[in-house]
Formats: sequence, C-alpha cells, structure tokens
Amino acid sequence: MGLDLFPAPVSDHVDERTKDIYFGAYRQALAAPVGNTINWNDAGISGGITTTRDGWAGQRYCREFRQTINLDGRSQEAVATTCRDPNGVWQLVPNQR
Repeated sequence: MGLDLFPAPVSDHVDERTKDIYFGAYRQALAAPVGNTINWNDAGISGGITTTRDGWAGQRYCREFRQTINLDGRSQEAVATTCRDPNGVWQLVPNQR
C-alpha cells in the first residue's frame, strides 16, 4: 500500500514498524462494518480508524473514514475517502464535501 496517510508533523515520527502496524489497522478498517473503530498502538503513537460511510461512485466501491492519531499527548484527526478500482486496489481520492 503506497499511501501516506500521516499528516506531515506525525510522519516525521513514524518508522517502518509503526507504518506496518497502522496499515494493518487500515486494511482491517476497509473491511470492517461502518461505524466500527479499529485501534492501533506502537511505541507512544496510537490511533483509531473508523469507516463513517460507504457507497458507490460510478463503478467504484468507496469508503469514507475518519482517523485519529495520538502523538506526544496531542491528537490529530483527518477524514479521507478511498475507492477500490476495477482491479481491487484501494486508492485514496479527494473528498467532495
């Protein structure tokens, strides 16, 4: 998965092991029922990923999710949408709100 879903201030503190743990949770969130939160934690950085809604955009199945990342006592939130292409690969797409 070639996505970088960490905001710049957080990305500077994330090593490959933490990214692997995060992306494992992200993959679980893509398959979890809407509203379920998948939590993750590694060495002082943690977070949760919740699918907030899903649906179809043309021929692509999409899921919107909210993620929270906690680092150094501070929390950052982001909302993103990812859609599955015809080959089954998830791609991050701009939100249309």
